[in-house]
Amino acid sequence: MGDALNLSFKESSFDIVHASLFLHHFGDDDIKSILKSCMDISKYGIIINDLQRSVLAFIGIKLLTFLFSQSKMVKNDAPLSVKRGFLKSEMIEILSSVKYSSFILKWLWAFRWLVVIKK
Repeated sequence: MGDALNLSFKESSFDIVHASLFLHHFGDDDIKSILKSCMDISKYGIIINDLQRSVLAFIGIKLLTFLFSQSKMVKNDAPLSVKRGFLKSEMIEILSSVKYSSFILKWLWAFRWLVVIKK
């Protein structure tokens, strides 16, 4: 068990740190802290896969969970996660504020952001 806000790994312990569908659960200040810690423990950088916030994604997930899920938790959590996803401008602001000038931000299918931050 670990704590994303208090990583206890040595500097450069990992080649690459991958954060998948994870950061949208945190506020901006915590995200910045997590990214700094992840950069410290990686040799080469970070790969992020997270949700894009959009009306179309929200409507789509509401429809999909209504049609295909019987779980109350999924029906609640999936749309909430989309609401907590990132607009492109928000992702750029977060990355810029932690002074990562060498990053790639790319939209992927299924309303996802791919971010590659290089050391």
